[in-house]
Amino acid sequence: MPAGRARQAWVRAHRWIGLILGVWFVLEGLTGTVLAFDYELDLLLNLALRGTCSRDSAMLSLDRVRDAARPVASAELTRISIPHGGGVARVYTAGPGEPEIAVDRCTGQVLLVRDFGASLVGVTYRIHANLLLGDRGRTIVGLGGILLFGSIVSGFVLWWPRKGGLAKGFEIKSTASRFRRTRDVHKAAGAAGGIVLAAVVLTGTGAAFPETLRAALFVAGGALPASPPVQASPGQTPGLQAAADAAIGAIPDGTLMGVRIPNAGQDAVAVKLRRPGDPMKYSGQTRVLIGADGTIRAIRDTSRLSTTAAVLDWVFPLHTGEALAIPGRVLVCMSGILPLVLFATGWLVWRYKRKARHAVVSRKPRQ
Repeated sequence: MPAGRARQAWVRAHRWIGLILGVWFVLEGLTGTVLAFDYELDLLLNLALRGTCSRDSAMLSLDRVRDAARPVASAELTRISIPHGGGVARVYTAGPGEPEIAVDRCTGQVLLVRDFGASLVGVTYRIHANLLLGDRGRTIVGLGGILLFGSIVSGFVLWWPRKGGLAKGFEIKSTASRFRRTRDVHKAAGAAGGIVLAAVVLTGTGAAFPETLRAALFVAGGALPASPPVQASPGQTPGLQAAADAAIGAIPDGTLMGVRIPNAGQDAVAVKLRRPGDPMKYSGQTRVLIGADGTIRAIRDTSRLSTTAAVLDWVFPLHTGEALAIPGRVLVCMSGILPLVLFATGWLVWRYKRKARHAVVSRKPRQ
């Protein structure tokens, strides 16, 4: 623990970052808590998304899923996503917003047509990621994340016990004054959950500035090469299901998670798979590019990436907890409540100190 002027500098930095950004920090934390289980919450709010498929049901081809979505699409279809590899496919279209068409993979029935960005989960995500301000908001969130990470570090510096061992830092004296108990709760809560919270804030900042992070890590490769824009005539575009089958044939332990639908000028299908080692446990990060003749043009195999490219792959799933499956998501969910506890107790400590200073000033005899 620092002493003297150094300690006062740490105290001031910790106090004012917390007071100025505290409300926003609470908002980020609570929205993050909700988003830790966004898929399950979306299913709970939209029961139609459960579909009719059972574990052993025969699935329709991706081509039939695409054809089922076309009559209700307001724009060109761009991709098909299969969340968690389940029985409901979500088909997305070009255009403003996030138009989404949910199709039952067993019956071909259109279950739901909506703008995902306007749904409760979609709005919560946009508040969390960019404060509903687009790219400008994402920059604000990223810069705020840097300051909040500094606040967490300063909290650890100030918390570190000078004597009595680490256990002393978690002590809460029930017989002490209200001020002392509040301060003890603030210190103990921050120390107990601070490491997880710091990891969430740091990875969230990285997700807000992906290109900056990429440059910092000097990543030169690892991304799926884009298919060159070739003018394709009717019949040259590969079938979606045939492309998916070819991708799984190349990577037998992969689970189909989606495809990008080729449009005019494209002659290849990008297939997304989930492999056992992928950091994103529920959506996968392995990609295979299949040409019109069914041949494999490129494979982005997460098990063969460079170290720096692998780091990039881990940033977002660590932020959401998905990288550690259910235990990780539970940790992230719980850590999202911590900013509320820290802001409330920190504000109370500040108010107690402020009242005490005013009381001392008022008792001084006037000259």
